[in-house]
Amino acid sequence: MQRFRKKRYWALAMLVLIIVAAGAAGSSKKKSSSTAARIEQTTASSSSAAPIPGNSVATSSSSGAHRAHHSRVRKSHVNSSRSGGSSSRGTSGLSASELEAVVSAKEYLQESAFSKQGLIDQLDSSAGSGFSANDATAAVDSLHVDWNAEAAKAAKQYLQTTSFSCQGLIQQLSSSAGSQFTAAQAHHGASTTGVCGSGSAGSGSGNAGGSASSGSASEAQAVASAKEYLQESAFSEQGLIDQLDSSAGSGFSASDATAAVESLHVNWDVEAAKAAKQYLQSTSFSCQGLIQQLSSSAGSQFTAAQAQYGASKAGICS
Repeated sequence: MQRFRKKRYWALAMLVLIIVAAGAAGSSKKKSSSTAARIEQTTASSSSAAPIPGNSVATSSSSGAHRAHHSRVRKSHVNSSRSGGSSSRGTSGLSASELEAVVSAKEYLQESAFSKQGLIDQLDSSAGSGFSANDATAAVDSLHVDWNAEAAKAAKQYLQTTSFSCQGLIQQLSSSAGSQFTAAQAHHGASTTGVCGSGSAGSGSGNAGGSASSGSASEAQAVASAKEYLQESAFSEQGLIDQLDSSAGSGFSASDATAAVESLHVNWDVEAAKAAKQYLQSTSFSCQGLIQQLSSSAGSQFTAAQAQYGASKAGICS
């Protein structure tokens, strides 16, 4: 019987050991599950956390925006490259905008004559092509133009529309208000037209010599100028000569001016009557006062007879 009781205690001990082992195993499984859950939770938290600034790895939720951003950057870079192309130098050494200015410059030169400075001004003027001063200058500098030939063309074009003395044409070609050729280019251009005669193109007094031969180009220009003046206003013979050879007038030589006026067939009495009428349109005169104005050296320089005729025609001497 004693042995039986011992056997029951042993069986009970074995049962206890089995229960304890089972409990330990269960506890171990619970710990493993709990640990796995915590690891999984930590992993999930890490995956949903905000990326570190500067980190190149994007989360799946932001990858679309990330790609879009880089797409915009690439597009911006392409646009920047295109806009920057206007200042990049090609094989010609000129930028795109400068090459466009070259094209415009060539078109202008096909249409009319220009000096170098005149062409630059035409290109960068707001009333012209509107290029920048730098583009316009670079474009013209790159051209191979015979500016003397351009001056000759410009001189010819001027003479097709109006008359000039040698000196007057040179001034027109070289003036900042004219074509802006250099003095040498302007002299060359004027000399090719024949208005400067066989002598050099200088001042009016310098041309008073051999350039005044009958029928010369300079005389022909003086004749044309005289006719233009007579269409605009009334002149006496001496008054018209003075207008032609004055530096403030046409700048012809005295000999060219005199020869031109003497070659005209003008009724100076009629001119005196026209002058008297013009004076009376601007101010009032007595008969004697009008005669003095018409004949004075400070006035119209008509002869005494012409002045009296003009005043009488005005109707104030009756």
